Amino acid sequence: MARHLHAGRLVALACLALAGCLPAIPTGSGSDTGSLFDVGLADLGVDFDTGTTTAEPDGSDDTDAGSGSGQPDLPTPTLSELSAGLLLPACGDCHISQTLGDLWLEPNAALRDRLLASSLQAAPMPLVTPGDIEASYLWRKVEGSHPTAGGLGEAMPLGRAALTQAQTDLLRRWIEGGAPP
Repeated sequence: MARHLHAGRLVALACLALAGCLPAIPTGSGSDTGSLFDVGLADLGVDFDTGTTTAEPDGSDDTDAGSGSGQPDLPTPTLSELSAGLLLPACGDCHISQTLGDLWLEPNAALRDRLLASSLQAAPMPLVTPGDIEASYLWRKVEGSHPTAGGLGEAMPLGRAALTQAQTDLLRRWIEGGAPP
């Protein structure tokens, strides 16, 4: 039984290492790092009983304290990444192939200008206010708080599955990151 538990720990450590979840572990001899297997799971911030990770071994937390999302601080996506990850798959049927709600999301050179323009439903609130998620009508339409901003209609996407957490996070990061081109 002990041999199987030890093998299970080795497999768990190998999986975590391959996923990039484990930090380099100093051995005390300069910049060298020791074997991951020379360190206990608790030292790596892993609760073996639940399979979850805890705070980083040094006690720091590897999340973006400013976002409140509990997610690691990810880079700000570009407009191309936003288009590919959210606008085309989740919004394209209505706002690219058809121009419903007077919002055309075709990924072309003028898309960013259209997104920074005033919304027609809650003017003069812009569709996107770079760096300010709450002042962005597009965000409010997605999260369903658009009526409190003077908006009309239903939350988006209308008549389709809700956005995934990854898509919502992508939009949030793009807006909060300054809505880069």
